[in-house]
Amino acid sequence: MTELDTALLADGPVALVADPGPVVRWLAGHGYRVHRIRAGDCRTGADLHAALAHALDLPEGYGRNLDALNDVLRSYALGAGPGLALVLDRYDAFARRDRATAQAVLEVFAGQARLGLLHSRRLLCLVQSDDPGLAFDPVGASPVTWHRPG
Repeated sequence: MTELDTALLADGPVALVADPGPVVRWLAGHGYRVHRIRAGDCRTGADLHAALAHALDLPEGYGRNLDALNDVLRSYALGAGPGLALVLDRYDAFARRDRATAQAVLEVFAGQARLGLLHSRRLLCLVQSDDPGLAFDPVGASPVTWHRPG
């Protein structure tokens, strides 16, 4: 039987999910650090970076931009433990407000997830959405697909 994290990564490090609860419980039970971000409450890219800084407990000096996010995720990719799971709740609402930033954040995550795999560290991004029609451009040359439990 394939492990859930391996099944998720087979389609790329970013997966769309309607209900991340079962996946989050499995990942946490298997040693992943799981961070949830209330992305739907974010109105701007600056708000999203603030939410990421809070959820990931980043230092005051976090630059709150895509380059700084890339650097922070690199430290997770090179860190210890099985991996990191980032859950972006209601990302559809944020993407409607700032599509370019929403796509760019997923790109940054996908790039660092690839680096993590080179160091036997798994980074997963669960994009929670209540909109079954939500779609993103491919990230890191992988499509962003819906995870179907089962």
